[in-house]
Amino acid sequence: MLHAIKKGYGLALSPKMSLAIRLAVALIGGYVLSAGLSLLTSAILGGTEREMRTIVHFMFFLYYAFSIMTFVAINSLYRSAWIALGANVVVWGCWWLLGGQTV
Repeated sequence: MLHAIKKGYGLALSPKMSLAIRLAVALIGGYVLSAGLSLLTSAILGGTEREMRTIVHFMFFLYYAFSIMTFVAINSLYRSAWIALGANVVVWGCWWLLGGQTV
């Protein structure tokens, strides 16, 4: 099975479907990743509740713009999806290990 995928006999998508899936990965995966990164940043930096809310809101927009640009810039749909999934698992795992408290 793996040999067939490496040879190019795997799932063939039309260019429009590939673009739609890449945009979905960038928008949805980037949103989830940005939420986790902004919560993780506020948990690490600490501060009062008001300061932490400001950090979350400000950093979310920065992380979201960066993640969308990154996931769209990756040439492969599969690589983009795996990187988005892996980054989300790492970020949300770290957030959970730090106690998982929201602001």
